[in-house]
Amino acid sequence: MSLEPAAPVVSSEASAEPAPPSLDAILEAVLFTSETPVPVARLAEIAGVSKGEALEAIDRLNVFYAETSRAFRIQPLAGGFQLVTNREFAPFLSRLHAERVAPKLSRAALETLAIIAFKQPVSRAEIDAIRGVTASDRVLRHLLERKAVRIAGRAEAPGRPLLYGTTREFLSYFGLSNLSDLPRSDELAALLAGDRPPEDDAVEEGLEEGAGRSDVGMSPTNSSEPDSFAEEEDQEEEQAEA
Repeated sequence: MSLEPAAPVVSSEASAEPAPPSLDAILEAVLFTSETPVPVARLAEIAGVSKGEALEAIDRLNVFYAETSRAFRIQPLAGGFQLVTNREFAPFLSRLHAERVAPKLSRAALETLAIIAFKQPVSRAEIDAIRGVTASDRVLRHLLERKAVRIAGRAEAPGRPLLYGTTREFLSYFGLSNLSDLPRSDELAALLAGDRPPEDDAVEEGLEEGAGRSDVGMSPTNSSEPDSFAEEEDQEEEQAEA
């Protein structure tokens, strides 16, 4: 009588295929690993769903994060969505990422950037005329290097001067979803007059929330030293105005 080896026993649990990940889990994984904002169309393409379904999943995730007191949320940013830390954690994260904090923009750079943001596409001559100085070349080069602005084309004018516009890095730096989030002219006038329209609280809150990200800056930097370039810009501005 010959003995045959017993057939291996396979449990039903071991042979079962693992359940596919949920839509919420897929989007969470994509956003967790992305260093830049991901457009909703791209999220939908990756997950194989419609844009509406992707947006509903993002809403569900944010509700879950809020109900479970998570330190992060999904934020509309620069034309897409990104996982960002809540702004109350910014002081603690700055201690961890102190070497990655981008140097502050100079006064000249901020003035130039504001003009481009509200007047784009705009030429250097128009920027100089608004600012009342003729020292914008160096500032524009600096903003281009920082990827805060881009060349948006050429003007239909003698010499075909270059036109400048803002970038997605600009939106990310200031915590904006798109250019429509910029303050309106009446809000700016109220700010300059010292008043605060009701809508201004929402605008300021949005800008503050952008500061909650652990890695803000229009270009990477490994130095926490003051930006000597910004100091030189301001010195050149003072000489130009003198």
